Amino acid sequence: MSKLQTSFKPIHLALGIANQNQTPLHIEKVVRSGGVVPRNPSTRSKELSIAIKEYFYGSRCQGGHTLRPHRVLVSFDNITIYKVGGFRVAPYLLPVGATSSVDPCQLDIVQPSENLLHTLGGLSYAQEESDIRNANLAGLVHFQEIDIQNRKFTFLIPSPGALPGKFIIIGKIQWLDGG
Repeated sequence: MSKLQTSFKPIHLALGIANQNQTPLHIEKVVRSGGVVPRNPSTRSKELSIAIKEYFYGSRCQGGHTLRPHRVLVSFDNITIYKVGGFRVAPYLLPVGATSSVDPCQLDIVQPSENLLHTLGGLSYAQEESDIRNANLAGLVHFQEIDIQNRKFTFLIPSPGALPGKFIIIGKIQWLDGG
């Protein structure tokens, strides 16, 4: 066996993963290059913040802020927010040999609250609730303000116009817009 074949030895996992043609897939572990430097969480967080800012305002490499995002006011009644990922239990908290029965792709409805402030969400093209899992995302929205009394959200969106959907999917990403 050559050195290349040993370095890229396939790791076959019994996960039952298959592609669209039902061809079984396997995962291959690639040896990390000697020049790779692991990034610490602080660096990763800064890079994520820069990438989000570039999504809304444009690239720093193009001479500053080349894009002009727009703020849009949307009523609570016109948007339904879902959080992806169920409650996860650490494996060491489960009984020996047990696996978590929580679906990592579970969608739960989120009620409008101040907790959504600065959250980043994906705006789905889905027209019906049953289509959310399979629909594409139109883009990202940033929850800039939440007016509970008047039941309105203020979103930062990358382009002007009406929102193309009524479902927003959120995760755990929050971003403070430094403008």
